[in-house]
Amino acid sequence: MLAILSDLHFQDTMNDIVKDDGGNTLVSVDRNISPKAFKFIFDEFIDIANKVKAQELNIVLAGDIFDLNRSQTWFKGPVRPYGDHSVDEWAPIAKQILGDIITTNSETFELFTHYAGRKLESGAPVTFTYLPGNHDRLINLHPELRLQVRNLLEKSSRDNSPFPHEIALPGYGVHIRHGHEYDQTNFAGTVCSTGPLICDPKDYDAAPMGDFVSIDIVTRIACEYRRRYERDMKAGNTVHTGLYRKILEFDDLRPTSDLIAFIKTEMTDGDGDFEKYFMPVVKDVLNDALKSAFLRKWLSIWTLLKAKAAQCWSYKALLKAITKMDSEQPLPWKFAIREPDLADADTTFRYVVAGHTHNPDLVYLSKNNKGQERFFFDTGTWRQQIRKCTCDDEKTFARAKALTYVLFYSPEKDCCNTERVERFDYWSGYTKTVSDSIPKQ
Repeated sequence: MLAILSDLHFQDTMNDIVKDDGGNTLVSVDRNISPKAFKFIFDEFIDIANKVKAQELNIVLAGDIFDLNRSQTWFKGPVRPYGDHSVDEWAPIAKQILGDIITTNSETFELFTHYAGRKLESGAPVTFTYLPGNHDRLINLHPELRLQVRNLLEKSSRDNSPFPHEIALPGYGVHIRHGHEYDQTNFAGTVCSTGPLICDPKDYDAAPMGDFVSIDIVTRIACEYRRRYERDMKAGNTVHTGLYRKILEFDDLRPTSDLIAFIKTEMTDGDGDFEKYFMPVVKDVLNDALKSAFLRKWLSIWTLLKAKAAQCWSYKALLKAITKMDSEQPLPWKFAIREPDLADADTTFRYVVAGHTHNPDLVYLSKNNKGQERFFFDTGTWRQQIRKCTCDDEKTFARAKALTYVLFYSPEKDCCNTERVERFDYWSGYTKTVSDSIPKQ
C-alpha cells in the first residue's frame, strides 16, 4: 500500500517567540501540526494496510516537509543560501535551523521514528520515502543535512546519497513529485512549454526567485517588525504584539495575490496602525531587497529586462509583482498530463501526484487508448489555510486547518485485492476548533 502526503512545512518557531525580560512569553507561536494528527493518521494507514493484508506500507513525504526558508535565524548574519554564498558558508546555518525544527517538533518526530520500521501483520515494515521540495531544497545539498533527515525517517541506512526528486512506481501506476517544477517562481530550471516534461537534475540544486522572496522579503518583514517594536511589545503594547502575530501568518494565506487585501483588512484599525507601523517596514525591506544582485538577476529573467533596469523598480512595483506570482502560474494538471510516464499512450502509468500549491484537487485528465482513466492528484497541505470570505464582499478572511492524503493499492502487493485491480482513495478535509465565546445579546 502506498500513502502520499506533502507540504507539512515543519518550522523553527522557537526563534519567533517574543519574551519579556523575565523570560515570560508575550507572543507564543504555535504554527506546526499537532503530533496527535500524525498518530491518528499513521494508525489509520496501518489499520487499512492490515485489512488489505498489504505486503508493504510506503509513506511518501512529497516535499516541503522541513521549511528551512521560514526562519529568523538567517538574519543573524549576511549569509544566504543563494547568490554568491557557497554551500560551506550557508550549511552551518541550515544545520542549526534544521536542528531547531527538529527540537520544536520533537514529539512529532519521535512518532516518525517510532513508525519507521514498525511491522505490519504481514511482517512487512512501514517505510518512509522523502522527496525534497523548494522549501527543503537545501537538504539535498549537504550530507549532514541529509543524515539528520535519515535519522528521523529510516531505522537503518548506510546510504546517504541525495534524496530523489521524483518517484515512478509502475506497480501502482503512479508518478510522484513535489510539484514546484510546475512553478516558474519556485523552480530554477526552464521547463519546456510543450512536449514531454523533462527537468534537468542540476536545476533542483539552484536557488529560485521564490527562495529570496520567502527568506529576504516575507520572513524578513516579520524579523524587521520585531526588531523595531520588540521593546514596545515588552512594555505591554498590544498593537504591536497583534500585528506581529498577523505577520507571522503570511505563509498560510492563499492565494498570495490577496496579501495586500489581507494586511489592510486584518491590520487596520481606527488609529491607522497599518500605514503608521506596518507599511514603513514593508517599504524598507523591499527597497533593501531591490539592492540584491540575486533578485535583480531574477527580475531581469522574469520581466525580460536587463539586470540594471531592475534597479529602477519601486518597492510598490515589487510588492505588486510578488502578490501576482502565484495567480499567474499555469494550472498544475497542464504540466502533469505531459509527464513522460503518462504521455505515452501505451503506458501502464495512470496517476500523477504532486503538491506544492496547498490547493487539494483531483483532476480527471483523460482516457488512454486502452480506455483507462488517468488522474492528477494535488496533495494540498496539512497546514492552516487563510482565505477570503466570499459573502462579505471579499473584505474579510477566515482560517481552517487542512489535511489531505492519497492511498494507492497494488494488485500485486495487497493480498485482499482478489480482483487484481488498481485502486485509490483520495481524502481531503478541513478542521477548526472555535474558541471564541458567543457575544451576549
